[in-house]
Formats: sequence, structure tokens, C-alpha cells
Amino acid sequence: MLLAALPARPIEKCIAAASLLAHIIIAKFVDHLPFYCQMKHFKRDYSWELSQSTLSDSIRRLLHPARTS
Repeated sequence: MLLAALPARPIEKCIAAASLLAHIIIAKFVDHLPFYCQMKHFKRDYSWELSQSTLSDSIRRLLHPARTS
């Protein structure tokens, strides 16, 4: 049996998939939904306990290459 290689992660050592990170970015910058509101939605809808620093650090690490270019 052959297994395909896993796709590259958008952020090294981060378990969040690209689709989740895209959702967070769109909610923040397109829908103008603050991180604390996103945290409430994740807790209510998925029972995920996320901190505001986790969300902001993930987005900062993801967007850092764009800022330094």
C-alpha cells in the first residue's frame, strides 16, 4: 500500500489546517469579527477552548512572510 505525503502545513508546528486559518482570517478582516467573538463561536459550536493569543499568534505567524516582503 502506498501512502501519499501529507500536504505542507501553512504554519510549522501548528495543528490548524489551512481551511481553519482561512476561516479565521476571513472572519477577522472581511466580516470584522473580533477574536473574542470567534472564540465564543468556536466554544459554542465545536466545544473548542481557544485563547485570543492563540488566534492572534497563528495569524501573525501566517502573515509574517507577507509583511517582510
